[in-house]
Amino acid sequence: MKQELKLFKALAAAAMLAIGPTASAETDGAGTSATEDTLSSEANEMDGVALSHGQELVRDKISADFVEFAGSEENAEALVTGLRDGSEVTLTAEDANGDPTESTFTPPTDHLGWGNVFISMALAEQKLESLGITDPTPEQIEAALVGGAIEVENDQGVLETVELEGILQQRADGMGWGQIAKTNGFNLGKVISDIHSAKKGVMVDDGQSRGSNNAARRSTESTGSSMAKSEKAKGPGHDKDKPGHSQREDSQGGHGNVVEHSHGVERAARIDRPEKVERLEKIDRPEKPERVKPERPDKPDRGRKG
Repeated sequence: MKQELKLFKALAAAAMLAIGPTASAETDGAGTSATEDTLSSEANEMDGVALSHGQELVRDKISADFVEFAGSEENAEALVTGLRDGSEVTLTAEDANGDPTESTFTPPTDHLGWGNVFISMALAEQKLESLGITDPTPEQIEAALVGGAIEVENDQGVLETVELEGILQQRADGMGWGQIAKTNGFNLGKVISDIHSAKKGVMVDDGQSRGSNNAARRSTESTGSSMAKSEKAKGPGHDKDKPGHSQREDSQGGHGNVVEHSHGVERAARIDRPEKVERLEKIDRPEKPERVKPERPDKPDRGRKG
């Protein structure tokens, strides 16, 4: 009986050794975990959304998601643009005394896709939160991304110096997101959820924008169609040379009424004609004097010839 029990334990141990590496690779392996594959897939889809819905929409969405982390809209836009292009980033803020402070650095990763820009900033935020920093300074953000030393208050309230490797520096050294997450104790599941929501947000914003543009276009077309019908109804006599209104003079005897047609404006009132001057009464002509014919004198009697 004891021999059978020993044999069973040996077989169980052998089975655990056989499946152990596989299980480890699925959960927290170096660059081959299912979680990292999902994150990489989300990053690639974010890049695809930028191509189909517009680079500007994606840039604005990522910036908006990290305004609180960056400290301002300007800082968030500077981070997104700098990580995307591999260009110099300048972050500004005010210290506890209200004096201006800034930090400037250049990402060591050169050009990053939109998805990887999001992941880098999300992991930098997680790193600082794990140290109890929820409102980071520009210097702390720089250290979280490219590496450097920062002062952190420990549980006893004493400041101590912590050296950070930098998310972007680890990426530039060839580490995959799974390796970086394992080294720093990150939760990639939260990053996957956040980048998925950001991707969906871009598509929703783009759909609403296109819907508004289509509605405006349909309204413009409808207005144009109505105006065309109105112009057609006015007939060939309508003067179309002047947009918005036309004038026509109806000449009758040298005088006319100016008629003004205007879209959405009432026609001008007719101009009153001046009142006609009453004709003078006819003056009675004087009666002609009666002509008196003079009496002819009697002809003398002519004697008859004997």
